[in-house]
Amino acid sequence: MQEIKACEKRVVVLIDGDGAIFLPSLIAMGKRGGAEAANLLSEGIKPDLHPHNFQLHIYVFHNRRGLVGALENNGHKVAAEMFDDFIIGFNESGERYAMIDAGGHKEASDHKMRGMPVVPT
Repeated sequence: MQEIKACEKRVVVLIDGDGAIFLPSLIAMGKRGGAEAANLLSEGIKPDLHPHNFQLHIYVFHNRRGLVGALENNGHKVAAEMFDDFIIGFNESGERYAMIDAGGHKEASDHKMRGMPVVPT
């Protein structure tokens, strides 16, 4: 029972990755950029929760195909090419950090964040 009482509080951060896109310069760095993005994000959140102990969970929902296309269309070819490595770096940076492809349907990320089924339009 002592272990249960000592358990940290959980803070769950849900991000619409289609609406809040990481900097192309970070994405272009691949795995290293993904790890850096996760670190910057978590370090930006932690001061608001100080002095409490907590487990930080960060979930970024996105449309992978749409984001890669947007990067390409806006002149960020290297970032588009490194997007998958960026995701790996982000996901590997913490056991409770995950970038999740919600699919290509309109508002798929929003539906995932709200716990609603993603229905093709």
